[in-house]
Amino acid sequence: MVNPVDPNSILLTGENSFIRLKEEAAGPDTTRASHWRILRSPGGPGHVLFLQSDLTDGGVRIYTDNIAMTRWLQSEIESVLYPAFADESIPVVESEFGKSGDGVNWWTESVDSLDESLMLTWYDIGEPVPDGNQRGLVSKGQLTTTIDQVALAFLCVTFALRPED
Repeated sequence: MVNPVDPNSILLTGENSFIRLKEEAAGPDTTRASHWRILRSPGGPGHVLFLQSDLTDGGVRIYTDNIAMTRWLQSEIESVLYPAFADESIPVVESEFGKSGDGVNWWTESVDSLDESLMLTWYDIGEPVPDGNQRGLVSKGQLTTTIDQVALAFLCVTFALRPED
């Protein structure tokens, strides 16, 4: 198979923070969250959170402030990274996004819709390291920060789903 990525073309500029939680280090994911902050893409700038969790009964939820960007990201990026997030028949929830923290010691991404409020928090953040080229999509200069999986699973994330009124 020919790699579809043109190394001379920038697909997007932005950030992709993610969390995968497990009951045990070698166990299956109980939660998978992929948060994107896009500064430039063919769909414009914006934010999106893809969430699949035991909190959602295993279903995928998508929260965004730019549907066009989200659908582009699904078809061009998530279809390669994690196909469950690429299903464009999944409805999106219009949301507002916020952030806080110093990025060195801790960081929180917040997502608020009419019916839900979610917070993803990282702390005990390690030093950035160069990331390998995963599936041909990683650009030059990408860095990954790792957090111990056990610490992440038990300490580093809070999902707060506000009950419907």
